[in-house]
Amino acid sequence: MLTALRWTAKALAAGLLLVVFLGGACRMAAAWRESEGAEPPADGRLVKTADGDIFVEARGPDGGAPVLFVHGTAAWSGFWLAVADELGRQGYRAVAIDLPPFGFSSRSAAGAYSRRDQAERIASLIAALGLDRPIIVGHSFGAGPVVEAAMRHRERFRGVVLVDGALGLPAEGDAYPPDRKLVRMLIEQPIVAEPLVAATMTNPWLTRRLLAGLLYKKEAASEAEADILRKPFSRAGATAAYARWLPSLLFADGAAMSAAPENYARLALPVALIWGRQDAVTPLAQGERLQRLVPGSTLDIIEGVGHIPHIEDEPAFLATLTKRLKEIVAP
Repeated sequence: MLTALRWTAKALAAGLLLVVFLGGACRMAAAWRESEGAEPPADGRLVKTADGDIFVEARGPDGGAPVLFVHGTAAWSGFWLAVADELGRQGYRAVAIDLPPFGFSSRSAAGAYSRRDQAERIASLIAALGLDRPIIVGHSFGAGPVVEAAMRHRERFRGVVLVDGALGLPAEGDAYPPDRKLVRMLIEQPIVAEPLVAATMTNPWLTRRLLAGLLYKKEAASEAEADILRKPFSRAGATAAYARWLPSLLFADGAAMSAAPENYARLALPVALIWGRQDAVTPLAQGERLQRLVPGSTLDIIEGVGHIPHIEDEPAFLATLTKRLKEIVAP
């Protein structure tokens, strides 16, 4: 028995050392990669706002009905460009933005990435661009800042579209689980968070595999789509910035207005929900619950796709999105 325990302890120690070694190696590789200093795309620009510089890429005529696109975790404006290009051709003013720390926007030195922080950045950008009540589209984890902005600055928006929104609301009748203080304390340490991020989120060797894990149509996780996601990884300080943001992903933002299910009934804006039938990340049941929470909202289900409909079935997604945009713009 004692011998078995010793072997178990040795195996655990060896496993821990291997994890530490691999994490350290990934962190060193990230530092080397980030020394290249990726430049933002030439067809976009940094917009100065009251809450920092925000990188945007815009398509379509200046006078078109404005549509603002917000990305999800570890994505950026480039991941929306195929959709923005098409809407621009249809006459909309499609503006895709980078919410920090992702993409090429200025990062927060204080790590201010709560939903309220991100909502204020969105509101400041709308003011800086002079957009007249845009329709705002949020995908996945980007849905939180989008809904938060709509709740806090309702008068600035014409409508909201949520695509497979990852809002993390507690189950009906439940409260948010309490924070695990030890886990939070560890995640907030750069020596823990940065190797973890370097081994996963900013690891270019894993990008395509992680992307495929979000999709029902695995073939949509093409090398071209993975390359789009990889582009900001070599920007200086990317891994450290993502690590500062990591608690926002792992722990509920209970102070946010959008964290309270009862606030959704008071949203008082046209809300369209678009969901992939086979989404295993934010299952359809979450979209159905959102529809119940928001009076008058619509729910469109796209068959045969998972968490990212706009790359899994772009034609079906565009048809659904443009139908809802026309309905919101028409009044």
